[in-house]
Amino acid sequence: MTSKTIQGFVAISLLLVGISAAFADDSRPRYVSGAGADKGNCSNMFRPCRTIAYAVHQAGKFDSIKVAAGEYDLQGLDNLILLLSADVTAGYDTITHFTQRDVQRTRSQLQGVPPEYREHFENLGFQVIVDRKGKTIARSDVHQLRQKLSVSAMDHGPAACTNGSAGSFVCAGIDLLSHLSLATLGATAANDIWGYVDLNSLREYVIIGLNNGAAIIDVTEPEAPQVVSRYNGPDSVWRDVKVYQYWDAANTRWRAVAYITTETSAGLAVIDLSRLPNGTVTLAENADFSTAHNVGLLNANFAYGTAESVVGGQLLIAGADKNRGNFRVYNLASPLAPSLSTVSDTGYMHDAAPVAIDDARAASQCGDGVHCELMADFNEDSFDVWDLTPGSAPALLSRTQYSDMAYVHSGWWSEDGQLLFVQDELDELQHGLHTTLRLYHMQDVGAPQLLSLWQGPTSAIDHNGYARGNRYYMSNYMAGLTVVDFSTPQTPVRSGYFDTYPASSMAGFDGAWGVYPFLPSGTLAVSDISGGLFLLREQRPPEPSGGVLEFNAEDIWVNPGSAVPVSISRYHGSGGDLSVKLLLKTLGDGATGATLSESTLTWPHRDFSDKTVTLTLPDNAADHGPLLLTLVSPQGQGRLGVRNSLRIHPHNSASAPTLQLLETAIRVPDLQQTTRVVVARQGDISSALEMRWTLQPELAGQQQGTLRWDAGTGKPQTLELPVDAAAGRSVLSLASDNAILTSDCVWLQVDLPARTTLPECDAALPPNLTDGGTDEDGRAQTSSGGGGAWGLPWLWLALCLIARRNCRR
Repeated sequence: MTSKTIQGFVAISLLLVGISAAFADDSRPRYVSGAGADKGNCSNMFRPCRTIAYAVHQAGKFDSIKVAAGEYDLQGLDNLILLLSADVTAGYDTITHFTQRDVQRTRSQLQGVPPEYREHFENLGFQVIVDRKGKTIARSDVHQLRQKLSVSAMDHGPAACTNGSAGSFVCAGIDLLSHLSLATLGATAANDIWGYVDLNSLREYVIIGLNNGAAIIDVTEPEAPQVVSRYNGPDSVWRDVKVYQYWDAANTRWRAVAYITTETSAGLAVIDLSRLPNGTVTLAENADFSTAHNVGLLNANFAYGTAESVVGGQLLIAGADKNRGNFRVYNLASPLAPSLSTVSDTGYMHDAAPVAIDDARAASQCGDGVHCELMADFNEDSFDVWDLTPGSAPALLSRTQYSDMAYVHSGWWSEDGQLLFVQDELDELQHGLHTTLRLYHMQDVGAPQLLSLWQGPTSAIDHNGYARGNRYYMSNYMAGLTVVDFSTPQTPVRSGYFDTYPASSMAGFDGAWGVYPFLPSGTLAVSDISGGLFLLREQRPPEPSGGVLEFNAEDIWVNPGSAVPVSISRYHGSGGDLSVKLLLKTLGDGATGATLSESTLTWPHRDFSDKTVTLTLPDNAADHGPLLLTLVSPQGQGRLGVRNSLRIHPHNSASAPTLQLLETAIRVPDLQQTTRVVVARQGDISSALEMRWTLQPELAGQQQGTLRWDAGTGKPQTLELPVDAAAGRSVLSLASDNAILTSDCVWLQVDLPARTTLPECDAALPPNLTDGGTDEDGRAQTSSGGGGAWGLPWLWLALCLIARRNCRR
């Protein structure tokens, strides 16, 4: 062997080792053989393990398990549950090192299988022996398991958590608002979840990742959520989602974009959400990278996706298939076409958590002396803290490891940046721990100090989590949603839970994948791998407690140049000292001169009176968009209520009352039963307004109605109209006696050819109303609504590629 050959072999070996170390969560195979031994982690095909149960406990999330010839025992109910959610196949040949599979010649015998699951395991390649030798599973246990697994396969309506259950789900302190199963979502598995509030309509949405794409769901009425659009993507068990929202001055409206990554070769999917609630447009995927594990936003609000300073938001990509998975930062000056600005050089990043701080640490430990943008980097082997303050190069501030470390997966900051929560995805499996959440004190960001541990009552694995107020909302896999109260961070306690996976609460990779706790309504959205979407809400805390803190309204409309009193209430408690900070930020361009009379409010023991702060607005406040006043970091034994943020809308009282229609031509998918028309109120709001509407379909009867606004309110209204697919195209005619209309009609086009003449409508009917058209850069788009086929865009793309045609229209 020549020296060059040896050097090449060493280089390839090091490369493979590097890939294995960096991508420990990437579905690598585990090997089992009747001639193997239960040692190591079963990832070496030349040294397979002996039992399937051992291999399952060594496997990471979605690792495949390949089983060769041998006699195997199911070994009880717990292993049955794990195998039902694991990627296990049998019939592999050890002579070909598990590369060939022949279930007829290779005898992988599995005994102890309940009769109800015989066909399931035969389809996986096993020769099944039903309930003979080995540990027999009781018939009653099998029946109960099948009942529990069937619960998540059905949709559910509202159910209060009473005496430890909400319908068929075990719970404490958390009510079920609704549940959409995977069948309803049109998928076979779910993954990550995110959400946002559309500032045009103030409607709330969540986006849930699915094995075949994603579903966009209107959860404004959480007891009756509606799937309003879909993204069709390549099949993948991993997806991650974030949303960025920005002001379009030319069209005087907000626009929103969703960014989706996956471990399957699809690059960065960029989805224009601006047509919601009537569909979305998927732009061509960003080709800067092929796969990535995670996507995040820097300098952006978690509920609205808006930039929190004039610098603008930034997109963060973690675990891409370039530069060993180093984190990549993209500029969002053009949100539909993110541009790469920074690539780190320190190694693979699995997940990240951003926070902005303006306290004394920004003067001495990081940032520009006044402001500091921090990012926690969870990279499997440690969690690192970075200074990503705009205007300077990224700087590593600290790197931390801990005892019983197995796989440093993810975490989040408290709102004041004083605490960092750290979640390890494999410590329960590898070290026999119960669910373990680590809390670090971050007073010195260069030297994090372990403050406390919270450990749960089961061995369920913790996955992702987010802090809101003094609660940490954590997706806990087979234990569902867990809420941890860290009012006293030295001794955190569980304040509530909702078990989305009724079958078990052991250490396995099924159940709750993600949670999104930032919707202003208080709705908690949970994605469950085999259960779909759960919408939940916390109950009021039990007595005794420090009480609940809330604003007295969700929205207020104010005059620029005025001083506005804002009240905060404390209720439902027994006493104790309590304080809360108030954080004022703009949802517009970040350049507002608004001020608060106080930034912290304090209630002494047994003081339940309302507290008032004064908000002073500059004369040009209406030029900068709405403001957001948020209660953060409560101190004491109280908690934040549902109305923990207040939207403040400066309006121009000198302008004439105006009603703006966001769209004047709406494409309605042919399977969608309703369409929504959003009407925004602008200008003077001192008087009541009315808008009359008439819907004239081509082939159906006329419908009429009226929208009304009270004096002093400018909240957008949504007109929901029934759609008859046979009616074809329709015209919505509008009229008002006391407001200017930006358009007096709206086209509604069902995906069917027009057949007859419609009433006159001044709004232009675009020729591409029934297809996706192209964006401003000429890139192909795919328009998607609540119905329609998922696979057609990908079939079209495949045919284009096969024919080597130019697929850009």
